Amino acid sequence: MVDECLALNNVNLATVLAENWPEDFWELKANLPSWTVLACVAGYERRPEERVEIQEKYLRNICEDLGLISQTTLPGAEGRENALLQLLSGPWEKEPYWKLRHKGFCSDIFFLTTLSQVSRFIELMKAIVAGYRYPIDDMGCYVQPMVQGRGCHCEFNLPCDESNPGEMAEVKRLFLDASEILMKNGAFFSRPYGPWADMVYSRHTETVTALRKLKGIFDPHSILNPGKLCF
Repeated sequence: MVDECLALNNVNLATVLAENWPEDFWELKANLPSWTVLACVAGYERRPEERVEIQEKYLRNICEDLGLISQTTLPGAEGRENALLQLLSGPWEKEPYWKLRHKGFCSDIFFLTTLSQVSRFIELMKAIVAGYRYPIDDMGCYVQPMVQGRGCHCEFNLPCDESNPGEMAEVKRLFLDASEILMKNGAFFSRPYGPWADMVYSRHTETVTALRKLKGIFDPHSILNPGKLCF
C-alpha cells in the first residue's frame, strides 16, 4: 500500500533523528516507543489527491485490523516529521555515518526472512545477547519489507567502542555466535561474505561444486577475487 515502509526500534530511530549529539539521542531514546513503523504514501503525477486519499483510507483500515493507530505525527519526537521525511528521501549526508554516531564502530547482522518470522528472530537475538557482556539496550534493529511484503530485510546493529579492545572482542564473539545461531534457525544470509561465507557454503556442498565449475569457465586462471567466498 505504501512507497516506503520500515520499522525501527527506539535505538535506531533516536540515532538518526538526534541533532545535538548525544543529548538528543538519550532524550529521544527515552521518549520514543520501543518500535515505530514508518509508512509513506505519494500521489505522483496523475490524480495525486485521489491516489493519496485512497491509499490513506486503505492504510487506516489495515491499521485498524491490526489494532494499530495510524497518525501523521511521530510519538516521542513530535515536530521532527519533516526531518524524517528528508532522511527517507535521500542518502545520509552527515558525518559520521548514522551507525557510527553512538560508539564510533558498528557490527551489523542482516539477513532475509518472512515478516511472520521477524518477532521470533528478535526474541532469539535478545536471548543470545543476554549471554554476553553487551548491553541489550544498545542494540539497534530495523525491518524493511521487500517484494510487497512477501519477505523482508531484518538487521541487528551492535554499536561498539573501537578504542576498547575488550568490548571489540566481545562484540566479535557475539557477532559470530549470533550469526551461526540465526542461520541454524532459518535466517537466510543472502550476502555471505567475510566469516559468513564459510558458514553458508559449508552447508551447501552441491552449490559450491556448481559455483566452482562456473567460475572455472569464466575465470580459468583464478585472477578474480582469489580466496573470496568459497573459491
